[in-house]
Amino acid sequence: MTKVGFIGCGKLGMPCAEAIAQKGHDVSGYDVVKRTSDYVTMFPTIQGAVQGRDIVFVAVPTPHEQHYDGREPSAHLEPVDFRYDIVKEVLAEANRHMTKDQFWCLSVQCCLVLLDVNLCNWLPTPDLYTTHT
Repeated sequence: MTKVGFIGCGKLGMPCAEAIAQKGHDVSGYDVVKRTSDYVTMFPTIQGAVQGRDIVFVAVPTPHEQHYDGREPSAHLEPVDFRYDIVKEVLAEANRHMTKDQFWCLSVQCCLVLLDVNLCNWLPTPDLYTTHT
């Protein structure tokens, strides 16, 4: 059984975390908003969610300008990148508590891809994940 941590258990992170837990993996989580789950062991700190985990997924907001929120077409607007301040803060905190033997996955697409595969046989692979720095 793989031990999985999730930082960011909101509208994307919690469904991914619960799906992985339902496949038999030991999943812990953290979110800035107090949340509960029947499948994920929630912790009040990032430290609690990442300690002893084989892999840690990070699914935190990357806010962007309000005109790019999908409510109206934006193809005519100048391209604007997302803001990564929250990601940087979370990774800095996680790195204080993780070891070189642990992996973290920042890309949301990795989480979605994993939900499409047989997670009962899932193992971290180097081409999908990166070790923390």
